[in-house]
Amino acid sequence: MPSALFLIFELGVYVLGLLCVVQAWRQSRAQLLGILAAVVYSFLTEKYAISTLHEYYYNRFLIMLCSNPGSGWHVVTECRAPNGCVPLAIPLMESLIIYAAMRTSDRFQAPWQIRPLIDGLLALALDIAIDPVVSIGVPCQPNPTAIVAHGLGFWVWKLVPTQEAWLGVDLNNFAGWFFGAAVFSLTWRLWQRWIPSGSKGWLGDIGAALLTILSTLLVLVAIIQAYKAIVVWILGGEQWVLFVLIVAAALIGVLRYTRATLQPYALDRVVLAVPTFFLFYTFGALLLTDLLQRRPILLGLWLAMFVVAAVAFTWPYWPRPGIQRARSVG
Repeated sequence: MPSALFLIFELGVYVLGLLCVVQAWRQSRAQLLGILAAVVYSFLTEKYAISTLHEYYYNRFLIMLCSNPGSGWHVVTECRAPNGCVPLAIPLMESLIIYAAMRTSDRFQAPWQIRPLIDGLLALALDIAIDPVVSIGVPCQPNPTAIVAHGLGFWVWKLVPTQEAWLGVDLNNFAGWFFGAAVFSLTWRLWQRWIPSGSKGWLGDIGAALLTILSTLLVLVAIIQAYKAIVVWILGGEQWVLFVLIVAAALIGVLRYTRATLQPYALDRVVLAVPTFFLFYTFGALLLTDLLQRRPILLGLWLAMFVVAAVAFTWPYWPRPGIQRARSVG
C-alpha cells in the first residue's frame, strides 16, 4: 500500500471530485460536461508529457491509468522512468483547480476575455504552493547521484543542465499550469458563447465539450512552440525572463480590468474546499515530514501563495458596506 500521505491526498481528491461533479450537475448540464472535459483534457496533456517529453514520471498511487503500473509502492527516484502511468488523482486534481478558478472568476466584475487570465493566475498560485512540496527533483546529468530537491515524491523531475528549474521544478511546469488553465478557460467560454448551453440539446452540449478539448490542445501546442521559439531564438535560453513577462502582463491586465463584485455572493463551500484542501494538505506535509528542515524556503513560499489564493478565491464573498449578500451564482 502507498504511504499515508499518498492515500490522504488521493482519497481527498476523489472526495473533492465527487462534490464538484454533484455541484456542477445541479447547476447545469454544461457545467457537468465542462468539468468532465477538463478531466479528459488534463489526462491527455499528462499522458503526452510523460510519454513523449520524458521530463518527469509518477510514482505509484492506488489508481493508475495504464496497463502495467508495476507492483512496488516505494518512491522511486531514478533518472529512468519506471513506467508511463498517470495516477487518476492527478488529472482530476488539475480539473478541480480549473473548475474552482473558473467558478471564482465568473464572480468577478471583469470582461469575459479577462477571466481566463484570472484562471491561469489562480491555478499558477496553487501549483507554486503544491509542486515543490509533493515532487522530487533529481539531476540526471552529468552526475545522477543526489536528489537536489526533496519532496513527497508524487512525481519526479528528471533535471538536466539545459533545463531551467526553480526549487527543483522545471520552469516549463509553471508556464504550463498558467497556459493550460487559461487556454482551457478561454476555449470553453468561446464555445459556450457559440453553442449556448441547452440551445442544441445534449448533442450540442457534448459537441461543445469535445470541441473545447480539441481546440484547447491545438492552441496549447501552438503556444508551447511559440514559447520555446522565443526562449531559444530571442532570449538565448533565458526562459525565466519570458515567464516573468507573461505573468506580469497577465497581472496588469487583471488589475486593469477587474473590479470588486457589486454585491457579495453567498459562500460557495464546494469551490472554496478545492484551494483549502490543497493548501492545507501541503502545509500539513511540511509539518509532518522533515521538509522544513531540509528546505525552509518552502514555508515562506507557501505563506505567500496562501495569502494570494486566500484573497483571490474569497474576494467575491467579502461583505460590501451597505449591501446585502446576494445569492450564489448558478
